[in-house]
Amino acid sequence: MKSNLVKNEKGIVTVDVVADKQEWQDAQKKAFEKLKAKLKLKGFRDGKSIPDELARPHINEGDILNEGFRVIAQSLYEKVLTENKITPIIEPDIKFNKVDKDNLEISFEISVYPEVTLGQYKDIEVVKENVEVGEQEINQAINRIALDNAMLKQSDKPARMGDTVVLDFVGYIDRKPFDGGSANNYSLELGSNQFIPGFEQQLVGVKAGDVKEINVTFPKQYVKDLAGKDAIFKCTIHEVKEKLIPDVNDEFVKTLEMEGVETVEQLKEKEKSQILANKQQQAERSRFNKLLEKIVENSKIEMSSKLVDREVEAMKNNIEQRVTSNGLTFDQYLEITNQTLEQLEKTLRVDAERNLKTMLVLGKIAEAEKLNVTDKDVDEEIEKMSKLYNRSVDEVKKAIANQMADLRQNLQERKIETFLKENNFKETK
Repeated sequence: MKSNLVKNEKGIVTVDVVADKQEWQDAQKKAFEKLKAKLKLKGFRDGKSIPDELARPHINEGDILNEGFRVIAQSLYEKVLTENKITPIIEPDIKFNKVDKDNLEISFEISVYPEVTLGQYKDIEVVKENVEVGEQEINQAINRIALDNAMLKQSDKPARMGDTVVLDFVGYIDRKPFDGGSANNYSLELGSNQFIPGFEQQLVGVKAGDVKEINVTFPKQYVKDLAGKDAIFKCTIHEVKEKLIPDVNDEFVKTLEMEGVETVEQLKEKEKSQILANKQQQAERSRFNKLLEKIVENSKIEMSSKLVDREVEAMKNNIEQRVTSNGLTFDQYLEITNQTLEQLEKTLRVDAERNLKTMLVLGKIAEAEKLNVTDKDVDEEIEKMSKLYNRSVDEVKKAIANQMADLRQNLQERKIETFLKENNFKETK
């Protein structure tokens, strides 16, 4: 085999290959035997027993060449990688330059690990955001706690916003029921916006035993079969339940059974502390992300479009899996989000490029600073997990046996993040 590396730019290497003539003929012979084995001729038990001279007229020459290439392809590719010291990141594209019984000349277009030239990644100033907690935020948190502990009591009064209505409903379009438009004994909190606009508002005033028809129009940004259509829902009301929200006082606080919290003031302090901690965590994450953006901007990355294409496809597949798990098709998702496939891919492409560049730069920093994850690091993390979950080390190892690569990746990401914070955020030095 002869190979010639003819181009190397922006993460793509092209290698021209001329297969050894004898190796190519041997591959065709194996291909012929494989195709012959599948033949069925009268008088022969199986294809393998058919003489070559009888089998050949029944086997297309093009099929032999195609199968011959499949026989030899992996061997040629591995030789190309070894001889030219190439590390691929995805499967290559193959161009056929000349293919006949005596000659096989091809080109491998190989996407390789992108070249990354680091710029400044230490002593970068990113201002720390000051966060505070206002009285209104604390009161909202307290109100949520009260709502979470509210009780529902059956009511004879007309339903109001905030009440829960238990009902059967059947939806009709053009006087015909439609799929997914009916349910029995459904509990609907009025004002929760679970249903399409206009539905819940029309249930205000109903009582147990009422039958009411509700007229609505589906939003234009909805599944194709229903978008923009007028519908009638026939509703049978079984119950109206009133929400009883407890008064927030010291007696109520005691029922929450929070450690060290027995008064309203103590509850407020606890909620303030939690809100502040969350805000600080969000601010710290935002600050670190801004640091990463600057580090990436300072770096030079030679990344092929094929690598980005692959990442976009992976992101798109991930969305499709999540959508279908929720009972929708991918086309319905596009309709609901009011975007075309091209618009989605354009958006994903921006995210894909940013994610890949960040990943590549962080990997290069880890390499430059020797931020490797050792077996000791892994053992220490497993020890922490065993104490956290009150399990033996062996039990934890068995439980995460298939996620060890992910564990190592997470540990390395933590090492890199710690390193960057220590070398850029003054207060952590």
